[in-house]
Amino acid sequence: MKDMKKLFTKDNLIVLVLAGILLFVIALPVGDSREAEATEIQTPVQAAPVKDSEEEQYRGELETRLEEIFSSIKGVGRVRVMITLKTSLERVVEKDQNGTESVYRTQSGNSDPFVKKTLMPKVEGVLIVAQGAGNGEVNRMLTASAEALLGIEAHRIVVVGMRPE
Repeated sequence: MKDMKKLFTKDNLIVLVLAGILLFVIALPVGDSREAEATEIQTPVQAAPVKDSEEEQYRGELETRLEEIFSSIKGVGRVRVMITLKTSLERVVEKDQNGTESVYRTQSGNSDPFVKKTLMPKVEGVLIVAQGAGNGEVNRMLTASAEALLGIEAHRIVVVGMRPE
């Protein structure tokens, strides 16, 4: 009985209550951040909007060109490519000599900023689905080709086999 009294001292009870509160707080659902995570995860598989943005057109052109070139590599066969972009298309406008105001060009009554250069989106990752994948040499060739063409690291490239039709 003395051991039980030592166990339930005022300090120990406070620690137990605080531990219980901590466990309760940890177990509470966090609605907004989990919904945001779910939205981010679902975004790549959602249907593309009817009107393609410039980034989507750029990504589509890259995917098509890669599919064409990869499928011509010996042993690869049919190929599908999916690219994710890290950044969006960016236009750098010309500034005046002070660097404070944009320079505008007027055509047909419309005034648009003068675009000095356009920075294309950066590629974040690539998925390559190929008939010949599974063969170590084919996987290495596809990975090395994607690295060289897109300027990304090998760990951002995934090569998988295509299911038989």
